[in-house]
Amino acid sequence: MGYTLYFHSNIFSSILGVEFPLNDWMTAEISASANPWKITDKLFYRHGRVQAEAKYWLRNLLARHYIGITGFYSMFDVGINRRAYYGDAAAAGVTY
Repeated sequence: MGYTLYFHSNIFSSILGVEFPLNDWMTAEISASANPWKITDKLFYRHGRVQAEAKYWLRNLLARHYIGITGFYSMFDVGINRRAYYGDAAAAGVTY
């Protein structure tokens, strides 16, 4: 059994996550992303997010098709010129 660890960085945010096996047919994944930087006083996109997912693999572990349940929570701060949006977001769902 193995696990997956990934890191992704681009101009807007950095993401760090890990996926690990629970048994022969299931894995769990947790990831987080953040962008704490302000581009300018009139243009900014800041956020923080954490997400968890449980996956049931239909054939082989970490290969091909799976069915899962997921949920995330995010805090955001977005602004362009004089308009700004601040808030929290949460979601849950089923994945394939």
